[in-house]
Amino acid sequence: AAKVNAGQTTLSAKLTADIVVNENVMQPGTFTLNGTPSRSWTPIGTSSNYFNGTFDGNGHTISGLYFNNTTNSNYPAGGKYIGLIGYANGATIKNVVVKDSYIYGYCDVAGICGYAYDSTQITNCGYEGYVYGSSYDYGIAYNYSATVENCYSVSNQPLSNKATTNCYHDNSKYTSSTTYSTGKPSEAFASGEVAFLLGEGWGQKIGTDATPRLGGDKVYKNTYSGECSGEGYSNVDEHGVVTERNHNFNEEGVCTQCGFHLISTADQLYAFAAKVNAGQTTLCAKLTADIVVKENVLQHGTFTVNGRP
Repeated sequence: AAKVNAGQTTLSAKLTADIVVNENVMQPGTFTLNGTPSRSWTPIGTSSNYFNGTFDGNGHTISGLYFNNTTNSNYPAGGKYIGLIGYANGATIKNVVVKDSYIYGYCDVAGICGYAYDSTQITNCGYEGYVYGSSYDYGIAYNYSATVENCYSVSNQPLSNKATTNCYHDNSKYTSSTTYSTGKPSEAFASGEVAFLLGEGWGQKIGTDATPRLGGDKVYKNTYSGECSGEGYSNVDEHGVVTERNHNFNEEGVCTQCGFHLISTADQLYAFAAKVNAGQTTLCAKLTADIVVKENVLQHGTFTVNGRP
């Protein structure tokens, strides 16, 4: 980063290992900062020395990027053009996942590339973490004139500001509407569905990895009949239809294979409604007990509400 930002803008690099810049930047399962990390990130490329080379993650991850500067001026003085790559012009950025990271700037802020300009290509990248800018803040990139394909984001912001190719965002985390990437719930990231959809180079150890992994275990799509019917994803190629697959319920009464819900409490009923209303419209459920949401809602023998439930 220092060399590029000093003017060697055509340098290229390849990761040869996973890198941890800071440990445990985010509180698990949230977008909440876990204290103040000791090492601040230096974005690669500035508006005066923009990155013009190739950054190849080579299937590795970078964890723990931390940036916090909301001053309205260009980096390094302020918080404009911030990301793993700050400002890219005709660059190639590929095969890298940035996770457990917190990037808080002024504008043109993103997990992978803060400002992607002049035919920059961003391919096979992922971002898992928090992003903030007063404007132009995205999980993968602020795309001025770039190509973004085969990427995913698990972030509080949309993946990109322009159309992408085969890109997916976690719409359980970023819940607003966007047409620039395909929203999938957290369950689809955990099940292997998103890894399968991302295609060549992506995989996942289902049941262990919560999100896709570059170079991970290959994911197959299979069609099942029987009690637990429908499509599912596994690390085993089951060659088409497999009969009589049974549900595999977790402690919350949700089948980890097909998403079927067993509902015995009001809280579970509300949770099921929330999932359907957020877009998981093909989910199925079965009641396993009588449920009382509110007691004595109506006055006895009338259609008059009994107070305010």
